[in-house]
Amino acid sequence: MPVVKKLNNSKLKNARRALHILISEEHLMTARLEALSLSKAGFMVKIASTFDDMKALLAEERFDILLMGMCFNRGMRCQEFGKLKKTSLNSKIKFVLSSVYLRDELKEQKEFLYFDLFLNKPMPRDSFIDEIKKLGKRDFRKAERVKCQIPMIVIDGKNIHETLAIDISTSGVHVLDKQNKINSYIGLELGLEFILPKSSELIKLRGSVVRITEDGFGLKFENATEQDKLKIENYILTNSIFVKSAHYYL
Repeated sequence: MPVVKKLNNSKLKNARRALHILISEEHLMTARLEALSLSKAGFMVKIASTFDDMKALLAEERFDILLMGMCFNRGMRCQEFGKLKKTSLNSKIKFVLSSVYLRDELKEQKEFLYFDLFLNKPMPRDSFIDEIKKLGKRDFRKAERVKCQIPMIVIDGKNIHETLAIDISTSGVHVLDKQNKINSYIGLELGLEFILPKSSELIKLRGSVVRITEDGFGLKFENATEQDKLKIENYILTNSIFVKSAHYYL
């Protein structure tokens, strides 16, 4: 095989393996600087200058990450963020929000709930690249779950919260927290204690937050044993209605 052809094939394979990122920033210069940094780090990057461009690109091309500046979403309704993930060619795409404002100043805004990662600017280039790489390594998989109303104790350090789990799988659980009393964020580790219906055994697990919604957050079980998973699986199978999850646990 000619050397040039080998090099072209190698580049094509590397492009397929690389994470594909779409950048949407209010200022084009900022977007170009971020694109340059990410390209040098080995990412495949494109820039969308308008919301319509962003929507079209997400529907036509398979991106792994959408990197959006906070000011870019001015005038966008909350529902539009939800639709973006549903209409994206890659249903597992992850949304990253960046802003000079602090997380606490933004978390009351409903749009904030649709993002998988928040990056506070300015931040060192190496730290910025590392955060994107870590997010890209997360391997999402579908899990079989069942809707439920299971009383659950959530332990955050010395704080203990009583709430409900509204769906559960062998991989994780979705917990109600409409008032945001637990102040969850992606990656937060929490202790969990619960008893499955028609059981007397207390299950104690640890989980990390992998998804935040308007009514609460999703947790991935970090230390579930095969025995724990079997108990949950039996509970799912004994319920008359179960569905394939539209959610994803890590």
